[in-house]
Amino acid sequence: MSSEFTVSRDKCVERLRAQLQGGELPAQLAARTATSRGSRLLYGAMLHGAARLEAGQELTDLEAPLVRLLQRLFSTEGAWEIGRVFLEEESVRNASTLFPDSLVARPVEQGYTSQDLLADLEVVGEEIRSQPNVSLTDLDAAGAAGADGGDMDSQEFVHAMADYGYGATVVTASELQKTLGEPKAVQTLLALSKFYCVRESNEASASDEIYWALAAGADQGGKQSSVTRIYENVDKGETHTVDTGTVLFSGSVDKALVCTIHCWERDHSMPDDLGDTIKDISTAVQDVASFLGKLPLGTPFQTTMKFVELVGLIGELIGEILNWLRDDFVAERTLAFDRAALERLHNRPGREDYWNFNGPSEEGHFQLYIRSGPMQYPTISGGWPGLRGTSFTSNLGAACPVPGSSTDIYLFRDSQYVRYTVRNETIDFGPADIAANWPGLRGTSFTSGIGAACKVPGSNSDIYLFRGSQYIRYNVSKEKREHGPASISANWPGLQGTSFTSDIEAAVNRPNSSTDVYLFKGSQHVRYDLNRERIVFGPASIPANWPALRGGSR
Repeated sequence: MSSEFTVSRDKCVERLRAQLQGGELPAQLAARTATSRGSRLLYGAMLHGAARLEAGQELTDLEAPLVRLLQRLFSTEGAWEIGRVFLEEESVRNASTLFPDSLVARPVEQGYTSQDLLADLEVVGEEIRSQPNVSLTDLDAAGAAGADGGDMDSQEFVHAMADYGYGATVVTASELQKTLGEPKAVQTLLALSKFYCVRESNEASASDEIYWALAAGADQGGKQSSVTRIYENVDKGETHTVDTGTVLFSGSVDKALVCTIHCWERDHSMPDDLGDTIKDISTAVQDVASFLGKLPLGTPFQTTMKFVELVGLIGELIGEILNWLRDDFVAERTLAFDRAALERLHNRPGREDYWNFNGPSEEGHFQLYIRSGPMQYPTISGGWPGLRGTSFTSNLGAACPVPGSSTDIYLFRDSQYVRYTVRNETIDFGPADIAANWPGLRGTSFTSGIGAACKVPGSNSDIYLFRGSQYIRYNVSKEKREHGPASISANWPGLQGTSFTSDIEAAVNRPNSSTDVYLFKGSQHVRYDLNRERIVFGPASIPANWPALRGGSR
């Protein structure tokens, strides 16, 4: 994408050149405390990777996701330009003041891998951890941070966050960490509830106008990003409630969840492409979380220390990129939760903790409250109010969109069905007997016990119904069978030799496809191409390939 931020791409490159070559930076950036050379390890790896991309080199496992972020933000040509600036003579001459020796001495022909990163952390890890804007919050420590609703951050960290322009925090639970066995999916919900203004910014306007940009990624593939609305008339000492449903993350986590949150003060208008940029950052954050989840880091203590170091690196990296892009953000911080922390937080239902976002003296200071806990799957009764008072609030047999309708679906249960309008949350017809209202099914076993249903891809009138080892193609408009009852095995040849020739439990059309359907049975699924009559993918594990469903009953 081409950035439309208040800082143009040319200005971003100028800022990068000034930083790399000891030139003049904008006053706001120049006033910040410089991070240590070790803390810039991941940032340097990204720039080195951009230089290697420009030189036509194959990127390493670590360089590739870092450079992809640059490509998303600035295009491939923009990434090339950044790589060229990194290799300019004055940049190379000044590199030893900014980056660790292992990067300074590395020729462009030599890639920087994840193993190189782990080796370098043995050298610079303590340097990263000791930086005061990098913190470890232990929920099991004596007088633990956040106990009894107290501050999760030390005052030293809060001040350092303003000095450095960003903060990075790892949240763990050390005692629980020692007892955890093999990684197991934790269904997690983190949602914003409110924020408190400790200090307003020194803008000319009487009140602040604040909005929040959120990005989160888990080690098993889940990622989310969003930008809140602008909260106007924010003054010192006020608490502002965040809109219900403002979610930082909702999904499955095995080992690590990494979140980055940016607090912005609206100077003029919210940039149109901010949502895209935050989405790009969430992808980068998910890449880092996935990387963390795969690392063999040793004992629980060693794992936590490496976790802190890596999160410190990603916090610094994102802070550098935001410094290129914008002038009007208040503060940015990266929060990372390990599995022990998430399980500990789950034992405090309804609790919310606040995290500080403290900008430089001319900017504001805000405390953001985040409610944490296990992800609760909504009940049918709670989410489909029109079904209350009927038997269709549990044990549904099948569901299928009504062909030709963008609002209605059929729900089947035993020998009955309803037609439900999702937009109005009302039953359009039913509950009623299938036999009485689907005349083409009379005389077959499909008048009860339908196990799965879906639209026929590419048709505006037909649906597939599955029951046991048989299926029917039914024309809803003409109220007659087009084919069947017939054997699934004989007529879906690509399913032969799998368990999907009988007792299919659910069927779903693949979005934006005129040929493919998903079929589900037990803990497995397949993606089936009806035109080619073959399995495109599977049989495969549902938990492994649908990460947001992990931990649910299905």
